[in-house]
Amino acid sequence: MLAETRAELDDFHHASKELEAELENELQRTEKAQQDLKVKVVRAESERDDWKVCILFVPSPPHS
Repeated sequence: MLAETRAELDDFHHASKELEAELENELQRTEKAQQDLKVKVVRAESERDDWKVCILFVPSPPHS
């Protein structure tokens, strides 16, 4: 009985270590994706602001 319980505990411990490693990998991928999206947002905001400046300083055509 004790040997069987120890074997089950060892199996559980091994499985939990594998799951922990998978979760760590998933967390790293998610954090990288989040960082990449933040960079894209900053670029898009910068591009938007550049367009705003262009639009504000382009003379409008004269009205007839």
